[in-house]
Amino acid sequence: MHDVGVRLPGGRRERVVLRRYIPEHGGGEPADARREYRTLEVLTAHGVPVPRPLLLDAEGATFGTPAMLMSRLRGRPRTTGGRDPGAWLAGLAGALAHVHRLTPRTADLTHLRPRARRHLLSPFGAGPGAVDSRDGRLERIERLLHERLDALAPAPPALVHNDYFTGNVVWNRGRVSGVVDWHGAIVGDPREDVAEIRIDLAIGHGLAVADAFAEAYAAAVARPPRELWWFDLFRAQRALRWYREWIPGLHDLGMTHVSATLAGRRLRAFVDRALAEGAGAAARRR
Repeated sequence: MHDVGVRLPGGRRERVVLRRYIPEHGGGEPADARREYRTLEVLTAHGVPVPRPLLLDAEGATFGTPAMLMSRLRGRPRTTGGRDPGAWLAGLAGALAHVHRLTPRTADLTHLRPRARRHLLSPFGAGPGAVDSRDGRLERIERLLHERLDALAPAPPALVHNDYFTGNVVWNRGRVSGVVDWHGAIVGDPREDVAEIRIDLAIGHGLAVADAFAEAYAAAVARPPRELWWFDLFRAQRALRWYREWIPGLHDLGMTHVSATLAGRRLRAFVDRALAEGAGAAARRR
C-alpha cells in the first residue's frame, strides 16, 4: 500500500492510495486485483463507506504488478472507545450491519467465491505459531465444530469482509469514514465477521467489550445472531496460532499495553467460554 499524489486534469493534485498485489503479501494475480476492485465498485454503488475505486491495472502494465488506485479515506482506525465506548461499538456494529445488508439478492456478488456450509469445516487454523500440545483447545474446538455443524441454524448468505477488526475501520471526527482491506471478501455467513471482531476486542479489551459489541450488532440488525459461540470457535482456530504475530500490529495501532502474554490469556478465556457454551448446547440436544 502506498500513499501517493496524482495530478488531475486541470492541474489539481489529490492524495490517493496505490494498492499493489504481490505474492509475498498474499496476492499477485490479476484476478486478485479485479476481484477487490469490483467489490469496491459494488460497495460504493450501495452506499457503503469504502475507498472509491479509481483505476484498475490488473495486468500490471503501469505498476509492474497487478494494482489499483483508490481514494484515500480521511481519518484513522480507533482501537478504543475513549470517553464514549458505547458510541464506538455502535459505530463498528453499524458499519458491519451495512456491509451485511448486501446479499446475493440485493447486490451483484457473483465475482466473489461463496463459502459453502461444508467448507466451514475446512482447516482454518494454519499459521506460524506453535500451540502447546498439552493445551488441547484446538482438538476440542475441532471436535465440537464437527459435532454441531448439522444442528447449526443457517443464516442467509451475505457479503462477508472476512477480516473485520478495528484496524480495518477508519474514523474521522467521531464517525466511521470507511472500511478498508477487501481482498479477502467472500459470500458467506455474516456471523464470521461478528466473531472475528469479537476476538479482536477480546484480545484488546476483554470479554465484556466483545459481548457489548455483539449486543450493538444485534441492535443494528434488529435480531441477535444465534449460536455465535460456534463461529467464535471457528475463527478462534486461527487466532490461537496467529495471535503472537499480531502483537506488533496492535502496537502500531497504539495498543502497546497488549503483550503476547495478556493477549493469550484473554484469547484462551474467550475460547474456554465458547467451548462451555457449545458443550451446553450439545447437552441440551441430547
